[in-house]
Amino acid sequence: MSTYLNDAPITSLRGDLFGVTPFARALARRIQEMQAPKGVVLAIDCSWGSGKTSVINLIKEQLEREERETDKVALSVILCAR
Repeated sequence: MSTYLNDAPITSLRGDLFGVTPFARALARRIQEMQAPKGVVLAIDCSWGSGKTSVINLIKEQLEREERETDKVALSVILCAR
């Protein structure tokens, strides 16, 4: 019998099998500490399938867990051709 792995992005810290939670928590902390009245753009530039969407989902979860007041934060994945 074959074992198949799910390639869908993880949506919570419980699904982190590759140890990216500390990075996601650190980035969420930095986002909350930013003082950028005009806005800020951040990029996570990695190869296809390396877990960018999973990291973004973990950052979103971490930001939602924090009870501090935070301005609107929009996180999305945009495909960029090189």
